[in-house]
Amino acid sequence: MTRRSFLASSAALAAQSKPPQNVVLIVVDDLGYKDLNCYSTPTHPVPYPTPNVNALVKDSTLFNRFYAACPVCSPTRASILTGKYPTRTGVTDWIPGMEAPSNSKLETPPTKNELALSEKTIAEYLKPLGYASASIGKWHLGGAGFSPTDQGFNTNIGGDHKGQPNSYIAPFQMPGLTDAPTGVELTSYLTQQAKEWVAKQATAQKPFFLYLPHFGVHTPLGSDPEIISRYRNSQVLSPTYAAMIDCIDTSLGNIRRQLDRSGVADNTLIILTSDNGALAQIRGNRVTSNLPLREQKGYVYEGGIRVPCIIHDPRNKQATIVDQPACSIDILPTILNWIGQPAPTGIDGTAIFNRKETPLYYWHYPHYHGAGAKPSGAIMDGDFKLIEDFESGRTELYNLKSDIGETKDLSTTDPARRSNLYLRLRRWREETKALMPIPRRTEASLQPPAERSTQTPRIEIAPG
Repeated sequence: MTRRSFLASSAALAAQSKPPQNVVLIVVDDLGYKDLNCYSTPTHPVPYPTPNVNALVKDSTLFNRFYAACPVCSPTRASILTGKYPTRTGVTDWIPGMEAPSNSKLETPPTKNELALSEKTIAEYLKPLGYASASIGKWHLGGAGFSPTDQGFNTNIGGDHKGQPNSYIAPFQMPGLTDAPTGVELTSYLTQQAKEWVAKQATAQKPFFLYLPHFGVHTPLGSDPEIISRYRNSQVLSPTYAAMIDCIDTSLGNIRRQLDRSGVADNTLIILTSDNGALAQIRGNRVTSNLPLREQKGYVYEGGIRVPCIIHDPRNKQATIVDQPACSIDILPTILNWIGQPAPTGIDGTAIFNRKETPLYYWHYPHYHGAGAKPSGAIMDGDFKLIEDFESGRTELYNLKSDIGETKDLSTTDPARRSNLYLRLRRWREETKALMPIPRRTEASLQPPAERSTQTPRIEIAPG
């Protein structure tokens, strides 16, 4: 045997003896920054007891400034799976989006109704490495022909074009869930499916990627009546919302126990995050609070984009808090980095750990949202964040370190920083070919329909 073949053989044997490096990615729908007990502060305590999340934090990294790439779901989900900004994937609104209000000042650009098959997902990066992958829960990145199994996943349970379930109590009307026993709660049923899948992969000793995108805590609010009753006399704004968070917390605990039982906990990376900020008000009724953050889902203010994120690395179980910004575009390269793979070219995100410097982050939401948000964009450079209102052209500048609630606009007191960030934001939009809204035409100025206006009218199915 030559020295070269001996080294190759030794490397192959080492790879075979090394335990499979598994990944569990849990994305909770509409979970706000202040919806988990571990984000409590003396001035803004979180009323929801989340013991399983709290236990996770004790041997994980908690991110104080983690951001969704968009204030609504589908674009962020695309960013998580591809490592790209929504402007690059073309999915810039929740699918299928909503038309601009008739009295709005701007006509909004089209958004894609699915994640293009040419986009490469985490599952597709992992498949050539021998990974089994499952998407169990909400997909909302396209229907037939654009489902999880068309994007590299071996298994799809619950994922289709819809952005919300018909109900949180069975019977369910989603792929792979129609046989659920009547009366079972959705989050717990998805968790049971995930546990069975994990056990199967562990028995086969195959590396696996579990993508568990829960439907909760998205509308229509609903949960197990028994769990709801536990919160009726508590200090929460909505017992039903509290029960939904309870189910998410229980799900995490059950997944971790399954990893332990299957003997794979010590070689499984766990990431828990959300796709956008909480929808704090539903039809005028407050159901949760984003305070001290400003606004809610749909807005590029902190309440719409700052979300929880906890990463459990079994190789480093030291409890750590990170105050530097990170974003959902960074999840894909972080996963690849953790399993020893290089970051692909052509993506926007970078691996979160061991960074030499914190990158700038950008947001582009050229749409109106049912929560009241108007088309806008933003750029973040360290502690400073600039927001641009596309209707008025007005900009706002905030120092998030000293003003987390975005109450003191520094545009006039720091004009040099304001101008610098604004120019960088514009250059980024040009670089990524971001589609912009245009002024609404009056009847007197109507011209023959342009190519961009021939899109199929979008009918609101479910807010993202």
